[in-house]
Amino acid sequence: MSRYRPGYDARVVKRFYGWYMVVALALSTTVAYGVLYYSFSVFVKPMELELGWNRAQTSLAFSLALIVAGLLAPFLGRVVDKQGARLVTSLGAILAALTVFLWSQVSSLPMLYLTWALLGLTMTATFYDPAFTVVAVWFRAERSKAILTITLIAGLASTIFVPLSTFLLEHLGWRNSIAVLAVIQLLTAPMLWLVLRRHPHDLNLEPDGLTRAPQPEIPVVLPFEPVHFWRSKVFWSLALGFALARMAVSVLAPHLVPLLRERGFSSVFAATIAGLVGVLQLGGRLIFVPMTNRVTLTFLTAVTFALHGLGILLLTSSTDGGVWGFVILYGSTNGAITIARAALTAELFPTRVYGQVSGAISLVVALSGSLAPFLAGLLHQKTGNYQSTLWVLVALLAISSLTVLNARVRQD
Repeated sequence: MSRYRPGYDARVVKRFYGWYMVVALALSTTVAYGVLYYSFSVFVKPMELELGWNRAQTSLAFSLALIVAGLLAPFLGRVVDKQGARLVTSLGAILAALTVFLWSQVSSLPMLYLTWALLGLTMTATFYDPAFTVVAVWFRAERSKAILTITLIAGLASTIFVPLSTFLLEHLGWRNSIAVLAVIQLLTAPMLWLVLRRHPHDLNLEPDGLTRAPQPEIPVVLPFEPVHFWRSKVFWSLALGFALARMAVSVLAPHLVPLLRERGFSSVFAATIAGLVGVLQLGGRLIFVPMTNRVTLTFLTAVTFALHGLGILLLTSSTDGGVWGFVILYGSTNGAITIARAALTAELFPTRVYGQVSGAISLVVALSGSLAPFLAGLLHQKTGNYQSTLWVLVALLAISSLTVLNARVRQD
C-alpha cells in the first residue's frame, strides 16, 4: 500500500471519479443479486417438475451457496483490501455468468450442488461486500450517501429480476431463461474492469474528491499490516449483533407467506405483504442516512434493531393492524440494517482492512442465517404454529440491540 506525505488542496474536483465507480457498482450488484439470488425462486418449481426433485433437495443447493459465500468472504475481503476490487469483481462476474449457464444445463443433484457451490464463490465477489470496500476507501464525508446510492439501486433487484425471470420462463422455458440471465450477468464484467480503480491516490486525489497538493517527495511504501480484529470486542459486538438481527430476515423470508396463510389471510394478501416489505426497505434507507448526522451510528443501529424487533412483536397479533404495523417497521428497518453494517464497519475499523472485517462479519452472519430457517421449521413442527418462533426473534433482536452498543471505540 502506498502512503504519501501529508498535504492536499481543500478543493473538491467537480466530477469526482468515485461516483462513476458507485454507479458501476450499483448496476453490477443489482444484476448479481437479481441473477444469483432472486431468480432462484422463479425457476425452482419448473426445475423440480422436470427433474423430479423435491423442495428440500433444491433448497439445500441454495443454502450451500450461502454457506460457501460466507466461508470465502474473509479471504476475498483481504484480497480486495490489498489489490482493490477491480480484478475480484470482474473475474467474479465472468465466473458467475459461466456458472449460471452451467446451472441451465444441470441434470443431476451432484451437478446442481457443485454449480451452486461455485455460485457461492461468485456471490462473495459480486455482492455488497466488495462494493462497500470500494466506498470505504474512496469516500469519507460522503460515504453514507455513496452506500445509499448503491443500496437504493440494488434494492430494486427483486423488483426487476423476478418479473423478468417470470417473463422469460413463460416464453423460453427455465433452461433457456437461465442462459439469458447468464448473458446479462456477463455484461457487467467489462464495465467493472473499465471503471474500477484501486485508490484515489492513483488519480492524485484524496477521498471525497479533494485534490492533492503537489508532492515532490517520493511516496513511502509501507507493508500491508493487518489488524487483529478477531481479538477485538468491537468486532464481536458487530458480528454477533448483525448475525442475530439477520436471523430474523432468514426466518421470515421463507416463512412469512405461510405464517400469514396459517392465520387465515388470503394468498393475495400474504403475497402483497411480502412484496411491501421489499418496497419499504428503500424508504428505510432514505430515512437512515440523514439520521447519521444527528446521532451516533452505534446508537442509531441499536434503535434500528429495536424497531425491527418491535415490528415482529406486532406480528404476534393476528389483527390487520398488527400486520400493517409489522410491514412498516420491519420493512423500513430491514433496509436500514444493510447501510448500518457497512457504515459502522467503515467507522470503527481502518479502511485498509475493511474488506477483511466485512468478510469476517459476513461469515458469522452467513453461518447463523443458514441455520435459522431450518430451526424455525423444527419449532413450528413442534408447536404447530409460528407464535413461539416470533417471540424468539423478538428476544434475539433485543439482544442484538444491546450487543451493538458495545461497538464504540475505533479499532486502529
